[in-house]
This record gives sequence, C-alpha cells and structure tokens, in this order.
Amino acid sequence: RLRQYEPEFLTECLRKHQVFEHFANAMCVIPIEDYPLFKPIRTQMQHRLQPSIEKMQHTIQHVLERLSHEGPLPSRAFQSHKKVHGYWDNTDAKTKETSHALTLLYDSGVIQVVKRESGERYFDLTEHFIPKSILDKAEAISLSEAKQALIDKYIRAYRIVDGQSQRFGWFKMTAAERKADIDKRVQNKQLVPLEIEGVKRHYYLLSEDLETLKACETSSSTLSANKMTFLPPLDNLLWNRERIKDFFGFDYKWEIYTP
Repeated sequence: RLRQYEPEFLTECLRKHQVFEHFANAMCVIPIEDYPLFKPIRTQMQHRLQPSIEKMQHTIQHVLERLSHEGPLPSRAFQSHKKVHGYWDNTDAKTKETSHALTLLYDSGVIQVVKRESGERYFDLTEHFIPKSILDKAEAISLSEAKQALIDKYIRAYRIVDGQSQRFGWFKMTAAERKADIDKRVQNKQLVPLEIEGVKRHYYLLSEDLETLKACETSSSTLSANKMTFLPPLDNLLWNRERIKDFFGFDYKWEIYTP
C-alpha cells in the first residue's frame, strides 16, 4: 500500500522499539503504545497455550534462561534433536522442539520478535524489549478496560462494523457478547445502524462519519476512479469476503482454497 516502503523500515522500527508484533486481524505490526490494549488477546492466548507450555516445561525454561543471559537469538541458535508436532505438522512430528517452544512463548506474549535479519527473526524476553513505562500501563489496565479500548480501536479502524464478524474487536467473543457491546454503543450513540440496499446483514456506522455519508448521498457529483490498484490475495481489505460482497458486489474466491 505504501509506494516507497522497504523491508528495512520494519527493522528500523523494531530497533527503535516503536512497534511490536502480535495478533490482531492476523499477525500484525502494531504501534508500541498500543501494547496495553492487547491484554485480552495475550490473556486468551496464554490460557489456550498453557497446557502445551506445561508439557514442554524443561525446554521452555532452557529457552528462557538463554534469552535472559544472552539476549536476542534466532531459532537456529538453539540445538535440539527431538522433534514435536508443530502447528503445521500433520501426522508426523517434524518441528524442532526448541523452535516450537519459541513459537509458544512468542504467541503467548512471553517473548517478542526484536529484529529481523534477511527474513530471520530474533527473539528476546518481553521485559527486555517493551519499555517499562508501557509494561506498567499493561499491568495497571484491567481486562475489561483493555477490551473496551481494543474494541474502540477496532471500530475506528473499520468505521463500518457488523456483529456477526468473529474478528470483531480482534479477540474472541461470543455472538451474544458482540451483540451486547454493539447495542450498548448504539444506545450511547457511538454507532448508528446502517441499512444497505439489497443487503440483509446488519451493519453499524461510526457516528462521527454520519455527516460524511449524508454528504456523499446528496452530492450531485459521482465517484470516479482515475487509477487502479492491484491488491495481493491476502490483503486486509479482502479478509472479510462477505463484507466485500455486501459493499462492492464482488464475490471473491481464491482458487488455492476453492477449486
């Protein structure tokens, strides 16, 4: 999306502790100031991965001790002859045990990617990478406050949202929880119900965008495109295919998944 973007930009941002990598829509690069907001996702991931971490406690401890004493290390710095079932292994265990330990610790937020060299990730302890002032804020914020702040950020990012999306808020919620949150925001006039002609799905517009939408409806000029942009198949804009179909009438299918 950014014409002059170079991979070195990410390396520089990591070096300056300006960003961190974590789950949002998928694995994303996120401003370091938002680290406290992602407490709900870290908590859910830690709870889900704890049984796997406990099974590998000896290896986990070995990895943490090395990172504590040696600082940033890549996966290849850890030697292990034992193979375990990693995320992408099917019937056979093909993943190096220490590599899987790094993945579990990374996904649960215990360690961070702190730099990349030629595409290789270097890991370090979270307390070595995230500034203490931000760690203190993450500790102080309650889980409920972080959830609301994260949903606020999600809504500001998407501008138009629907309660059926399982990515609502970027953390796991039940359908009833999503509906209750949206209903509360409608009542508080943060969101406005939005009807789209020919679309059955219920969408909600950020209230501050309502006047802009009305201006577009009453404008005598028509929207026109004077350039074309090609998007990669997994661009964030294309993740929610129902949304793309509802907004643009574009029924998107990628044949790598659908023959």
